[in-house]
Amino acid sequence: MGVTAPPQCRHMAKFHSAKVRCGYSFSISRPMRCTVSEKGAVSVYGLQRMPVTLYVEQWERLLNFADQVRQFMKEHDAELKRKGT
Repeated sequence: MGVTAPPQCRHMAKFHSAKVRCGYSFSISRPMRCTVSEKGAVSVYGLQRMPVTLYVEQWERLLNFADQVRQFMKEHDAELKRKGT
């Protein structure tokens, strides 16, 4: 007896196939762009499937923390995975 995927998985597979047939690219390196959200936050598109949306103060805190993130990634490089690998 074979295992059947649940309906939501079959739906997503059909959706993915339709996007591929229409020329939609699932490339990892999509061009990034910023927009202002309806609530006045900054949304960054192209990083992942959904936009990353933060208010200005949150972006400022995150960007000020960027050197620590880079250092952490360098120190833990062997433990970290890259998307697509």
